[in-house]
Amino acid sequence: MTDLVPNARKLRRDQTDAEKLLWSKLRNRQFENLKFRRQHPIPPYVADFFCEELKLLIELDGGQHTPEKDAKREKYIEDQGCTVLRFWNNDVLNNIDGILEHIKSHIPSSKPSPQGEGLVCVGRIAAPHGVKGLVKILPYCEDVSLIEQAANFKITLKNPNGKYILAAIEGVNDRDSAEALAGTDLTVDRSTLPAIEEDDTYYIDDLVGLIAVDESGAEVGTVKAVLNFGAGDLLEIRLKGGQEVLIPFTDEYVPDVGEAITLRNFEQFTQTSLRGSLPPA
Repeated sequence: MTDLVPNARKLRRDQTDAEKLLWSKLRNRQFENLKFRRQHPIPPYVADFFCEELKLLIELDGGQHTPEKDAKREKYIEDQGCTVLRFWNNDVLNNIDGILEHIKSHIPSSKPSPQGEGLVCVGRIAAPHGVKGLVKILPYCEDVSLIEQAANFKITLKNPNGKYILAAIEGVNDRDSAEALAGTDLTVDRSTLPAIEEDDTYYIDDLVGLIAVDESGAEVGTVKAVLNFGAGDLLEIRLKGGQEVLIPFTDEYVPDVGEAITLRNFEQFTQTSLRGSLPPA
């Protein structure tokens, strides 16, 4: 431990450009009001970024790491009760918004939202917009009008704002009130949702938790989340060995969805885990 602290201090002084950029987004509770530390000792290792509240560790790689050493390091840290996210430096530099969205997907909502059987999440309040109480909502559905049926708020949708949609929430009239809702999931009663008649169209809640199998039918993992950073839907798969990978949700890699999700040619994504699978900015 005695060598770790000086080493951590040296690493702080010698940050890479990618580390500097990500730190500029995480420091001083800018991100989801969470306290992150940089170059935090977790004997016998030093974590690039660490959030004690969530036991969440973020590692950035520039090519000097090896899969064998990474796997040993990650297993040790996960055995301490921590979650490890790992990204390439180039992904951070070229797609910082995508990186932040992925990190956010691993953060449980700290705001109260109704949970229970029959509720489906159709979006999430991402951030305030302006000073009059508007919010930016990240939709999880193609029919964004479903968001106005959210059980927890009375919402009026405004206009699109990039991948978000602007909205007014009854009773939210200033930026502070809007900011307090950031990270809140928006849910609707499953019985109010329209039946899906088109092939290859699914509710995200129906996909999360499905078993993933290869083309021989052998189980390889579980669907953990469905994500979209702007370049198409991605399935986050937690493999049986514990590794998490992002796989494009396309016919090329996901030829069949039924009681299980069938994966094809997914092995290429296991070589880089989540780092190499992020879409370009």
